[in-house]
Amino acid sequence: MGSMIQPLHILSLPRPSTLYASLSARLRRSDVGAESVPDILACFGVSLTKPVRNLAAGRRNTNVVVETTTGKKMLKGYRPQWSAETVTYTHSILDALATADFPAPRLNR
Repeated sequence: MGSMIQPLHILSLPRPSTLYASLSARLRRSDVGAESVPDILACFGVSLTKPVRNLAAGRRNTNVVVETTTGKKMLKGYRPQWSAETVTYTHSILDALATADFPAPRLNR
């Protein structure tokens, strides 16, 4: 019987910039005022089950992950200079992606 080749186990580490962004997001203050999150979620009939966490990537807008009574959600705060039309357009793109069953964030209204 011939010799068997053993599988090679390769350790994969993230890039330093990715690791830094992830650690930085966990250590800095919440991008969205943590004190306002329960009030925002109450408008949708849900509440927090765990502390608010920043997303590791994305500094264009303020994005946090919230664990709620109905599951994990992303809470996004848009830049103040964005017009209502810009936000509406962004939401229309997310709606179109949802209609096409594309894996993208879903809007809760």
